[in-house]
Amino acid sequence: MIYYIQILFTGLLYYFENDVIVSTALSKLHLTAWGQELKTANVEFEEVFQLRNKELTSQPDQNVKDVRNAATENYRRLIDVLKAFNTINPNGDYDKLLKEINGFVLN
Repeated sequence: MIYYIQILFTGLLYYFENDVIVSTALSKLHLTAWGQELKTANVEFEEVFQLRNKELTSQPDQNVKDVRNAATENYRRLIDVLKAFNTINPNGDYDKLLKEINGFVLN
């Protein structure tokens, strides 16, 4: 979505520079500097966007099923540890924490 907005800005900036009526109006309204600022910001965004895309595409592919399975395994380990602490020190704090965690997971 953001990239499409950037493309729209590119088109708008094209008119700022190449349409005689628009560029004349910008000049008369003393908005030429503002148009240049938009152009500079657009170029900077494009550079950052491309760097981020290269970074993302260079990362190894992750299988969503594997990630979900690992998260489930870690969740179960955490619950087991909290239950063990609750057995050792049954003061009610761990029961409350377990309910809160399960509330997040189940909702």
